[in-house]
This record gives sequence, C-alpha cells and structure tokens, in this order.
Amino acid sequence: MHVYPRRSLANPDYTQRSFNHLKTTMKLRLIISAALFLTLTSAQVGAAPEGVAYDADTGHFYFVAESTIYQTDQKGGIKKRIGLEDKVRFRGITRTAKGQFLALAASSSEIHLIDSEGKLLKRIKLPKSPSYRAVSCSEDGKTIYVSDRSRIVVLDADGKKTKVINIPNGDIQGIAATSDGGLWMVDDETLVVTLLDKAGKKAHEISLKGLTDHIDPEGLSLDPEGGILYVCFDRFSGLIGIDLSKLD
Repeated sequence: MHVYPRRSLANPDYTQRSFNHLKTTMKLRLIISAALFLTLTSAQVGAAPEGVAYDADTGHFYFVAESTIYQTDQKGGIKKRIGLEDKVRFRGITRTAKGQFLALAASSSEIHLIDSEGKLLKRIKLPKSPSYRAVSCSEDGKTIYVSDRSRIVVLDADGKKTKVINIPNGDIQGIAATSDGGLWMVDDETLVVTLLDKAGKKAHEISLKGLTDHIDPEGLSLDPEGGILYVCFDRFSGLIGIDLSKLD
C-alpha cells in the first residue's frame, strides 16, 4: 500500500502533484483533476466557506460563507460578492438550472431561494432539525435534497418530505445530485465520498484519507458535463476536483 505524505495544504509546496496518484479504498482508482487546485484565503472571504456551487456555463464557482456568496474564477480570484438579505449563517448552497441559488439556513430549518443578486425570492420550510448541513437539487428543480447529519431528507419543490435515506453513524457535510437521480455525499468523520444510486444504495466509494491532515469537507458540487466532482474544504478554505472518469 502506498503511503501519501501528510502535509497541510496551507504549505505552498503542497501542489497539485501531491494528488496525482491518490489511491482509493475498495477497488476504485482515481486522480484528483489536474484542471483544478484552488485555494481561497480567509482574507478574501472573511470566513471559511461552507458550501460550493459550480456553473458549467461560465466555469465559475460560488462559495457561501456566513451570509455572503462569493463568485470566483478557476484560479480562486473573486469576481463578485453577493450579500444575502438575511444576515444568518448559511451552511450549504446549490445552483438551480434557472441560475438561482438554494441556500441552507440551518439555524431556522429553512432553505432560501435567492436570485443572482442576492434577493430573497422564497423561503422553504423544512422539518425542524438542529443538524442540517448541506443542500442540493435535481436538474429540473422538482426535487430537493438536504443532509441532516446521519440521513438525507428528500423533498419536493415546496418543501414537503417525500423520502428519507438513513446513513447509519454518518456525518454528511456535502451532497450533490446526479442527472439520473443518484446522489454524491461526503462524510466528515470517515472522509469518504459515496455515490448513492436512485434507490439509495451505495454504488461507489472514494476515500480522501491521506490527502492531508485536517481537510474537513464542507460541500460538494457536480459538473455533469465535465465529469468532475468538486469538494469544498473548510480548514484550508479550498476546493479540489475529482475526475470521475478515472473510476473503474
């Protein structure tokens, strides 16, 4: 078994090359996409990001930190700051096909539908829970997914619960819906990225252990066209892309 160096991503010499031959658990193999190794600084965003959304049309990323959305380019340069009307801490973000955002206000058990300028369009009430962590939605916007630590709550567009997927002993911090009804999720405790199929069964697992010492994954976003799964990290305010075409 190959042992990978355990160095902090804050160290400038910890570059993309450190990821090129990362092995995974199970029978899977992958490389971290050479197309992206992006690191934000706390000075840029003022707080560690807690969610990411990717716009395949522009190649831009949207990070949510506290009550602000930051639009960045592929190099991490901030293009735009979008101040949200409600000054609450948002724990997750996803982008709809209409170019709007769903932002998770965990403390009030709500999802906020927000336009591209930060205007609040709608509040979607969730079943009460103190542990919501992430949000995603289907391509048509008719299905919303919310991670509630050890379970995934599936809702319709109005927030009515339609299904619950239990993840025993899970600590799900990021989710990303696939075009065929599946769902990627990342567990903060095990540092494993898992693909659930449409029936909620495990289809793939990717281990991030050994990537670095303290990565603390906080969000996922999927580029279905490019086959890249983006993982947002809290501890070093950064983002990596996993090239899904390398999976067996």
